[in-house]
Amino acid sequence: MSSKEYWMRRAIDLARYCHTPYAAILTDQNGKLIAQKANTVKKDMDPTAHAEINAIRKACKLRKSLDLSDCIIYSTVEPSPIGSSAIAYSNISNIVYGAGISDVTEHGGRNLSFSISDFYQSINYKADITPYYLRDECTGLIAQFK
Repeated sequence: MSSKEYWMRRAIDLARYCHTPYAAILTDQNGKLIAQKANTVKKDMDPTAHAEINAIRKACKLRKSLDLSDCIIYSTVEPSPIGSSAIAYSNISNIVYGAGISDVTEHGGRNLSFSISDFYQSINYKADITPYYLRDECTGLIAQFK
């Protein structure tokens, strides 16, 4: 199993454990776990508590730095514009996601239909994006926890 598959499967397991389709894991370039968090928007009554943002907050606090440029983020669902902004502000340029925003809206989810690629192009941010990785399993989470 590749490192990419291992961490994405860990994100899927985290999402299942937390009863949400949304989970994110941050590792360094060597594959060391830095942070893992799920979406807690409803639990915390906080519209900014997306999985990516929660993981980034934890990683920045642990490292006492806003610069996560040596990290890779694995997200079960394509980051929304708010998650994508946090990723860019923390200088993460390696992103792997499973289900797309279109998968969320197809399952009745409320999401802004603005892809991470389009968003980064609009702000001229360069990132290595691996889209739709283990998409079927991640889309299954959306159907399961909608």
